[in-house]
Amino acid sequence: MTQTIGPGDIAEDWTANDGALLELLPQSQVLLAFVNDARLSAVDALLNGVMTTNARIDIRGGTLGRLGRGNDAALFRATVANLEGVDIIAAGTGIKALRNGTDVSVRNATLTANQFGVDASDGAIIRLEGVQVEATNPTNSYGIRLVDSRATVSDSQVRAGVTAMVLANSEADITGSIVTGRNYGIAISTAPGAALPSQARLDTTRITATAGTAVQLTGGGTLTLRDSQLLGGGSGGIGMLARSAINLAAYGSRIEGSYDGLRMEQIFTDSSVLLDNTHVMASRGDAINIDGGLRGRTRIDLRNGTTLTSGSGTLVRARSSASVDLQVSASHLVGDLVAQNTNATLDVTLRDGATLTGRIDNGKAIAVHDAQWQLTGDSTIASLQIGSEAAVALGRGDTFHRLTIGHDFTGNGGTLLFNTVLAGDDATTDTLVIGGSTQGAANVRVNNIGGAGAQTTQGIKLISVGGASNGQFTLAGRAVGGQYEYFLHKGSGADGDWYLRSILPTPPDPCDVDPASCTPPVDPVDPVDPVDPVNPVDPVDPAEPVDPVEPVNPVDPVHPVDPGDGNPPTSPRPDPVIRPEGGAYLANLRASQDMFRIGYHDRSAGQNGGRAWARVDGSRIGFDAASRQLDIHGNSQALSVGADLWRTSNGNGVGVMLSSGNASSTSTNPLSGYYARGKVKGEALGVYGTWRAGHEADPYAGFYLDGSVQRAQFRNRVEGVGLDTERYDSRAWQGALEAGYAFRMGGAANRSLFLEPQLQVGYNRWDDTRHTEANGTLVTTEDADGLFGRVGLRLSGVTRWEGRAAQVQPYLAVNWLHNRNESQIRMDDEAVDARIPRSRAEVSAGASLSFVNGLGLWAGLARQQASGYHQTSAQLGVNYRW
Repeated sequence: MTQTIGPGDIAEDWTANDGALLELLPQSQVLLAFVNDARLSAVDALLNGVMTTNARIDIRGGTLGRLGRGNDAALFRATVANLEGVDIIAAGTGIKALRNGTDVSVRNATLTANQFGVDASDGAIIRLEGVQVEATNPTNSYGIRLVDSRATVSDSQVRAGVTAMVLANSEADITGSIVTGRNYGIAISTAPGAALPSQARLDTTRITATAGTAVQLTGGGTLTLRDSQLLGGGSGGIGMLARSAINLAAYGSRIEGSYDGLRMEQIFTDSSVLLDNTHVMASRGDAINIDGGLRGRTRIDLRNGTTLTSGSGTLVRARSSASVDLQVSASHLVGDLVAQNTNATLDVTLRDGATLTGRIDNGKAIAVHDAQWQLTGDSTIASLQIGSEAAVALGRGDTFHRLTIGHDFTGNGGTLLFNTVLAGDDATTDTLVIGGSTQGAANVRVNNIGGAGAQTTQGIKLISVGGASNGQFTLAGRAVGGQYEYFLHKGSGADGDWYLRSILPTPPDPCDVDPASCTPPVDPVDPVDPVDPVNPVDPVDPAEPVDPVEPVNPVDPVHPVDPGDGNPPTSPRPDPVIRPEGGAYLANLRASQDMFRIGYHDRSAGQNGGRAWARVDGSRIGFDAASRQLDIHGNSQALSVGADLWRTSNGNGVGVMLSSGNASSTSTNPLSGYYARGKVKGEALGVYGTWRAGHEADPYAGFYLDGSVQRAQFRNRVEGVGLDTERYDSRAWQGALEAGYAFRMGGAANRSLFLEPQLQVGYNRWDDTRHTEANGTLVTTEDADGLFGRVGLRLSGVTRWEGRAAQVQPYLAVNWLHNRNESQIRMDDEAVDARIPRSRAEVSAGASLSFVNGLGLWAGLARQQASGYHQTSAQLGVNYRW
């Protein structure tokens, strides 16, 4: 049976029973439709309300509830209903769905109600797609309420004056939607004894509480977020509040509260929180705040770029008797982790490249594997385990912190980083205090914070150990301050602490390593009565001499033993170890001082000079420094070119010269095994002038006076093992005045011999060099200015070939060299001296060859020698005269 209502029919109540069809045509009006075991079909109709039982409902377009009779627009019991494009208006509830078998689908519709937008219970199913739901009562309204029911919401908006959605023992899937309430966005609860806990799955959805909690979960349940947002606003806004055990999984999502981000209270059973690429933010409170019950452990997994941000500075706070297991993987946290009282337990594990920049206060078991913990303040934990590729940095910037471990430390590789002012025993430093025992192995890396270095006695204590000191700590990289090298030492005897000292560690006593190897052998001559090593005289035969094969009391060169009482003798404090970088700075300075030192014969090749010339010089140098601790070797090369701008026939002239050179060196400290490389590149521009008073009959004989002035600049580099490369510039003026007189000693017409005494005086003036290394050491060369001089004899011979097509002039020279300038640098006001004697001897030899066409060539070798110093150099040049 079908009953059709047309647009001209009177608006009244209609009932359909027992399989009948009630059909509402467009523009028809019905007050209230009762459908029991029947069907309702309406298209663009005006329907005041509908009440159904075991029915099928299909409403498309039109209005439901507009005429305002009754509080509810629709009541569905055991009904399958499809509503599309409908405007639903209700003074009470928009859609009420009851009982199993009720399945209500609403698409592309609007629903406005005073109290409840949708109210489903007792197994009903609600499906909303593209629906605008609004519950308007400001003090008592709910957008969607589910009790023992299930809902699917997609591409919809739900708003309410109090709570946008309520899930009680219910399940909801929400996709692409916006859910907004004043006090709560979604309130999820599970009653005790419920068959299944409530579950909500959100995908690309935003849940907002304008003045409260975005999601509240009570009594247990599960919440899953994918690319979604929970936003709690107002003065005490919370992103998510759980008042029971929960299972939370968030992927690519955001949880934000104006006060706390995620708060958990009364956690009496085990809970789990998984945050994957998720951001938790608290504007004023804590990112995660957990107040536990007497039982129950909460595991929190932070993975794949998850971040926590808090206004309080605390990322995770465990209160009361909370038990928290925080697992951080491939995520970066900036803030503190706090167990607020002794009843709370906070375990932390960092792994897979995770970082924590902050304090851990009252932490229990802390493990760092393939991750990094950077302390920002003093921290207190019960135990620490660091694995391979892990780092725990105690200090930050120029601040110093203490990490206190109440019980044990276990090292499985990994590195502890300390900020230390490398100086004397009382230097400021980060400290690691271990109340229990140590085991395993770990590295120690030290960052010098402005320490000038000093000689230590006991040393700078980095690690104190209250229990058994079985762990091994090894210095990774280098610890340098000023000119000093520091090494990590373990205390001796009962002292199991670890210190930085500016001396080499003492090698272990072989007898301590292998006592059996130090047991005196039995005298093969007298096996019955071996010689007593303490009293070598045989008590039976006092005249018996000591067995020459067995020394009476050999002295251990590492641990000398007093033969009288067995105690170590009093010995002077060992000299501190000097780092090799000081030698590299010295080598750079020395190379710069000599690189462009060019005299008269270096340009003119004897008297076979030309108006334009070029010269290549190469040298190798070796010396020691710092009380012979540093062994320095280097080499340098320089190219100089010049030309006379004015020249007379007798050799007077004025010219300009340009030079370029480089040098490299290696400074090694055999004690430490470390080395450093020095490198210099420089250029110089200069002028020179020569005046000759030669003998008219012999142009090779007579007096000359020569002078030059140069301005040089250098780019320097020092590369130390495990240290940052240091780069600095230096500049200098150099002037020299030289005089000599060549006496003719005899010879034939084509062969002559000359002896020439020479004197040279010069001065170097350096711009002050002040370079601060990456580790804070100040390097200066303030005393590099000074005089230098040379006195010598040059013996040369001139041979002219037939027709004077060419002539050759070999020479042999000896010189006494003297420097008044300092060959030293200062590192934090402590001098590092090169052991270069002020006076040195030099022997040189070579020859020049001049052709009638104006081309000239020359070459020479020179050797300087003094105690602890040597230099070998070679020169090759070419000139041209016209």
